[in-house]
Amino acid sequence: MSLKKEFPLKIHVVYLEGEQQSKQFINIVPPPSWLTYITILASLLLFAGILIAVKHFGVLELFSTVDLITIALLAAIIAVVFRYISKLINLGWFDGLVIAIPTVILMIVALQLVRKPGTATLLFACVLLISIVVWGSQIMWLGFYLAEGVIVDLLVFLFGMDYADRRLTAVVYGISRGAISTLVFYMLYAPVE
Repeated sequence: MSLKKEFPLKIHVVYLEGEQQSKQFINIVPPPSWLTYITILASLLLFAGILIAVKHFGVLELFSTVDLITIALLAAIIAVVFRYISKLINLGWFDGLVIAIPTVILMIVALQLVRKPGTATLLFACVLLISIVVWGSQIMWLGFYLAEGVIVDLLVFLFGMDYADRRLTAVVYGISRGAISTLVFYMLYAPVE
C-alpha cells in the first residue's frame, strides 16, 4: 500500500495570440504519519534499553580491539559491498535476497571469529551506522537492524553459547534472522515507507 497519490494538474496559459492548455500529473507524498514517529521512538527506546543492558552487564568490556575491528570490517562488507552489488544487479523485489544470503554467511563468520555474547547485535548496529554514513539511511531503521542482531544473540544464549558451531544452529540463526527481519519490516517499516 503506497501513500503516494497521483493528481492531475491542469495548466491554462493565455497569450496575446491565443491560449494553450496542458495536463500534467504530479505525485503528492503526504508527510510522515504517527506510525513513523512511533516506529522511530520504539527503535530509540530499544537502542536505549540495549545500551543500558550493555552498560549494566559490562558486555563491551568483553570485546577486544581485534574483535571490534573484525566486526567493523564485516559490517562494512555487508553495508557497502553487498548493498552496492544489490543496487548494481537491481532485481527489484529480489534485492533483499541478494543481500540476505551473504549477510547471513558473514553474520555466522562474525559469530565464529569473535565468539562473544552480543556479537550479532553489535554487527548489525555497525551495519546501520555505516549505511547512514555511506547511503544516507535513516535512523528510523535502527529497530530493524537491532531486531536482527538481538534475535540471533538470544538464540546463541538459548543454545548454550553455540556460536554456529553446528550446521543446524547456523541454519536456525540464519532462518531466524530472515524471519524476524521480514516480520519487522512488513509489520512496522513497510507501512511507513
